[in-house]
Amino acid sequence: MTRSEVALSAPGKVLLAGGYLVLDRDHTGLVFGLDARIHVHVQKLPTSPGVVLSEIIVRSPQFKEAEWSHSTSTQSRNKFVETALAYALSYVCAMSYEKIGSSSITIVADTDYYSHPDETGSTNARFINFHVPITEAHKTGLGSSAALVTAFTAAVLAHYLKKDQLDLDSDLGRRRLHNIAQAAHCAAQGKVGSGFDVAAAVYGSCIYRRFSPSILEGLGEVGSPQFSARLRAVVDDSDPSNKWDMQIDKSNARIPQGLRLLMCDVDCGSETVGLVKKVLGWRKEKPEEASLLWATLQKGNEDLAKELKRLAQTDVQDYRNLKDIVLTIRSLIREMSSKADVPIEPTVQTSLLDACSKVKGVVGGVVPGAGGFDAIALLVEDQALPALQDLLSTYSSTTSADGGPAIGKGVALPAEYDLRAQGDPSSTAPIEMTKIEDQSTGQVNQTSQGPSSSPQNQPEISSPSAATQAAAPPREPLAITSANKNTTSASAALPPLTREKTGPAIGPSSDKPAPMPQEPEITGQTLMITILLITGARHPFKIDERYLKKRNVAIDGDNPFNMSVYTLKELIWREWRDDWEIRPSSPSAIRLIFYGKMLEDKSRLHDCRFEPSLTNHVVHMTVKPQEIVDEEDAKIAKAGGRDHDGNEGTTGCRCIIL
Repeated sequence: MTRSEVALSAPGKVLLAGGYLVLDRDHTGLVFGLDARIHVHVQKLPTSPGVVLSEIIVRSPQFKEAEWSHSTSTQSRNKFVETALAYALSYVCAMSYEKIGSSSITIVADTDYYSHPDETGSTNARFINFHVPITEAHKTGLGSSAALVTAFTAAVLAHYLKKDQLDLDSDLGRRRLHNIAQAAHCAAQGKVGSGFDVAAAVYGSCIYRRFSPSILEGLGEVGSPQFSARLRAVVDDSDPSNKWDMQIDKSNARIPQGLRLLMCDVDCGSETVGLVKKVLGWRKEKPEEASLLWATLQKGNEDLAKELKRLAQTDVQDYRNLKDIVLTIRSLIREMSSKADVPIEPTVQTSLLDACSKVKGVVGGVVPGAGGFDAIALLVEDQALPALQDLLSTYSSTTSADGGPAIGKGVALPAEYDLRAQGDPSSTAPIEMTKIEDQSTGQVNQTSQGPSSSPQNQPEISSPSAATQAAAPPREPLAITSANKNTTSASAALPPLTREKTGPAIGPSSDKPAPMPQEPEITGQTLMITILLITGARHPFKIDERYLKKRNVAIDGDNPFNMSVYTLKELIWREWRDDWEIRPSSPSAIRLIFYGKMLEDKSRLHDCRFEPSLTNHVVHMTVKPQEIVDEEDAKIAKAGGRDHDGNEGTTGCRCIIL
């Protein structure tokens, strides 16, 4: 049996935390469903009386040359459409003995999935004509292929199967849709990915732990003997020795009221496969180094999910701890970027994120997923939207230090966290069926479940129709761009280095970046730092005038914000705690990361965004391997060298008093 018409939609995604880690079952990813959706409409192919066709026609009218005819003797020019259709029809054949009839399938995408120029004149519309072949469209990184495969597969199955064979409103039906969509998406990509994007398309926002890749081993190629039977066994999860083992936790993926998760397009795009390959290559080459960093990132990601849930369950709108967590994750991501030599957070994206984070009410942001030059994700308070729009409307960048594209002209996407995808038992399923109410006019009307609508019998999409605009209220786009600020400064000198036992300058580990107990008030500036170790431990460090004088450290005005980064490293080295790893041979082995940037020795703290107005500065600290330190010191000595203040040195021996 086939239904006369079926329309379904699936949401996009943003992997807010867990990029790269989500590839490993030992780790998880925090993924949110977005209100940007891909819609698929299926209907019988109209024919003359007595004429029987076995053809399936697929059209995507928003793109040029996007019409494909599928039959037993033809192949699609779109691997995702072709694979999804082949898998769906193979499953239908395994479930039903009825002949598969002809059909017409229409695909339309919300504008947020692709970058588009302002001159289209309809950037506020839900659907526009992109005026290019789909292969030339710039994707924004919202998971268009996963949403397409999921919505396409669901629509084809719903069209050809009876509801008692596959009920997408039931938990069992969604689980089977998840399984077949994962299999089809992996086949189309030519590899077994983590699957978080398909999981978000089916289930919405969740904390996701991937399935074992072995589940899809042995499935074989479409058209091979018994492929339909093998596919059904995998989709129905009927093999007790090869069960699906992904974990989808919807209850702990929350966004607090008053916050928005927004996406901002830079119209650049990245080749995710190349980035992943290099990161995994680094992890294979240096497993111990990668494991420590990934374990710390996992803890940061878990802290982010817990803090978002805590804020969602209370009326408290104090986002300081949330901001610290986001900055910590960015620091760790940039360290992984440096170690793997991959632009996960390129400098042009860093500039944009830093600029946005300075807007009052912007909690912070990340380059989500695999990173690169795709859209950035921002956590924003409602009242910050006008100021953020003002910033982005004039922001531009003309250079990139990572060999990638610069931000020239783009828009901030209206796409944001879909409240319907929240981990609330009463929320509707992210994969949504659209009700067909008026078949005579060919208009697809949305139900109360969400903004799901699909045009039919339309030869072209050139401008938004009244019905389309009514389905999605206009959302103002924001323009974006960039600025760079270079700062250099000299470092202050310290007396000969000795390790002192003068009190708890650096406090014991704590779960939260809380300041140390306050001593009697002093008149000068106080610098509060939380040192975050690669183990995840946090240690408070208080530096004020009294501290500097007690240790004979001469700083301009006795103001700790005037000290150099190298001076801070020397202080940390002198206060090294016994419960940390073995103390390095010199302060030069210490790496400090703040606001997602590796701090340079000669820079002063006030030039590195250390500000008295901040009650706490979360600084990530790692230690270079000794062989790297020795190699760097040898190069400096051979070249005549410079000291850490940038001054010329002399050839010969260097003496460090320990």
